[in-house]
Amino acid sequence: MSPRRSSYVFAATPHPDRFVKHAGSLATIGKRSAIIDFGWIRIRGWLAWWLWGLTHIYFLIDVRSRLAVALSWLWIYASGDRSARLITQDEQRSTLP
Repeated sequence: MSPRRSSYVFAATPHPDRFVKHAGSLATIGKRSAIIDFGWIRIRGWLAWWLWGLTHIYFLIDVRSRLAVALSWLWIYASGDRSARLITQDEQRSTLP
């Protein structure tokens, strides 16, 4: 193994003093349904869906993004409008001679 390659392999290994704690898993299944698994508690359904949304908004970068996403989601939830998820642009296909 070349010295360059071996240094890359050793650099990619984690430092023994560092560790990563897994905080849990969150996943949405559809509208008004999700699964949360923190290890010590598991939640699914409507409550998990709301907690997933709050967690998603919490981890956004700044207050403006949090507010924009929260208001957008609230409007979509209250009005039932799902048109923001649809792509309605027609694709033009060229015909070859």
